[in-house]
Amino acid sequence: MSDQAYIDNVVTRSHQVEARIRDLAEELTDLRINWKPAPDRWSVAQCFDHVLKSNGLYLNGIDRVWATARAADPGSPFRPGPLGGRFAASLGPGAKRKLPAPATFAPAASDIPARVVDDFIAQQAELRGMYERARGVDLTRTKVASPVFRLIRFRLGDILMLLANHQERHLQQAERVTQEVGFPGTEGP
Repeated sequence: MSDQAYIDNVVTRSHQVEARIRDLAEELTDLRINWKPAPDRWSVAQCFDHVLKSNGLYLNGIDRVWATARAADPGSPFRPGPLGGRFAASLGPGAKRKLPAPATFAPAASDIPARVVDDFIAQQAELRGMYERARGVDLTRTKVASPVFRLIRFRLGDILMLLANHQERHLQQAERVTQEVGFPGTEGP
């Protein structure tokens, strides 16, 4: 896949995520957004808060590499790295294994204001701006440090896919919370 097609893919996915969030948000009240299906499971708001935090830390890391980013070679399409490609896939919506969130990315434990949805939507525009800025940058040779383990560096292209996969995974999680028995305003079986 060409670098341009790769970026087109993550931009399209960001628009789709935003549309799904807007649909989901229409039905959310302060009570509903903070309702947890069990004490050890996340609410809709916590899913969004977690993604906001993790996306924000990755965006900060990406901001630090623009000055030294290499120009793309049109004849050399992006190929996922062995570590970054697997990591991005492990955070996707279809991944079977549940991974614990590092403390750096942990959501707030108490009630989160409903504006977390607006913040999440605003961050989609920020992500799309970053994706657009990545056009013309070598997605393979430009490296971004992990916000959790600074010695680990991922290819920029892997980070773009990681961000897209990760937020889709947690959007699905938030949608599942609203389908749980006991979710406020729904009838149980």
